[in-house]
Amino acid sequence: MALHKLWEIIQHLYALGVPVKTIFVGYLGSTGIMLFNTAFVIPKHKCKKTTTRRFSIYPDVTDASVQRLATFTNLPDIEGKLSVPQGYEWLQSIELYPVQNDIYSTSTTQSFRKTIASCEWAWHTIWFTVLSIRYTYLIGTLNPFLFYIAVDGQKQVAMLTYLLGLLQLMIFAIAPLPGLIMDSKSESQLFQAIIATTIPIVAFVCMSLFVLVHIPEIQIISFTFFVIGRVFVSCAHGSMIALLFPPEYYGRLFGLGYLIAGIGALLNYPLFNLTQVLPERNPIYVDCILLGVVLISHGYPILLWRKLNIQCKGEFRKLDET
Repeated sequence: MALHKLWEIIQHLYALGVPVKTIFVGYLGSTGIMLFNTAFVIPKHKCKKTTTRRFSIYPDVTDASVQRLATFTNLPDIEGKLSVPQGYEWLQSIELYPVQNDIYSTSTTQSFRKTIASCEWAWHTIWFTVLSIRYTYLIGTLNPFLFYIAVDGQKQVAMLTYLLGLLQLMIFAIAPLPGLIMDSKSESQLFQAIIATTIPIVAFVCMSLFVLVHIPEIQIISFTFFVIGRVFVSCAHGSMIALLFPPEYYGRLFGLGYLIAGIGALLNYPLFNLTQVLPERNPIYVDCILLGVVLISHGYPILLWRKLNIQCKGEFRKLDET
């Protein structure tokens, strides 16, 4: 909701005649404040250190004791209950799923420099920045675009703007979906990650295609895809960082991703200027450019799909060896 209010402020500032450059510089500043809060305000030294094992979330539970309990809970057909160590009775009714050391599991020994230099982080940054540029450009240039395609002038523009505001309420219904996808039971979380990263790409591709159709009524469909893509981008950003990268770098990577996306949002200014110098100020040319850029972000789910195939081949080899 805070991000929604931010875009409302941007829209009002543009309507009041504030230059686009000034608006996006302010957006970059707000992103910098978010990064500053992540790096210096969060009391990281007071937080308990996390581990890479999904069931080792309590500091007083050792891996050895949990492994014994996991073995016990995964064998319900054994006659006679095994004794549970004192203090761990609450684990009797919990299903434990030990995480195997596969090719994409995180390692606490990996340095932060090596993490941000990895191929996974590069593609994650491209994916998040490109999709952020796409939806910030739509918001930043919404009024000129609607005035260009509107037949009834100010009245129709006001109606479409109001409809976009109403469609923002879909966020309450859509926001849980990325979490449900990531938490759904599957043989590999990489498969869930592929779905979570592909949905916003498909949504923004569809939005970009409908934006090319300069019919005011059609834009209601593009606004719907805009809301879907925006929700999945924001939610999947944090989920993918938690899945693919060391947990101790989560705060820094989360803030760094938004910082890079904020800097990338400055590209909206030259894109808007390009629209102003084109014949009849037709935005269709810039929209085609952005459509091509969004298609590039398909490289991220393709990378995850390749990793999933490598992981499956490795598991098959282990089965053959046994």
